Amino acid sequence: MTGRHYLPVEFAKPVAEALGIAQGELIYSILLQYFPKVGVDAIWEAIATHIFAQQESGEEGLDERREKQKKKRTKSR
Repeated sequence: MTGRHYLPVEFAKPVAEALGIAQGELIYSILLQYFPKVGVDAIWEAIATHIFAQQESGEEGLDERREKQKKKRTKSR
């Protein structure tokens, strides 16, 4: 992560799995490459608030929505 180029966020999941660390911990570190700590903390808080609000309202999770969309595409083919 300290190389010449920043680690893209889209690689966070496979890299975290390969390193055996929490994905959130790695994403937080990646965001620190782009933004100051105050900004990253604000982003992190906004994401946590959004997720908490979704859980309280009983909304579907992102993975569930993706699965439903995938099933719709498969049926339409």
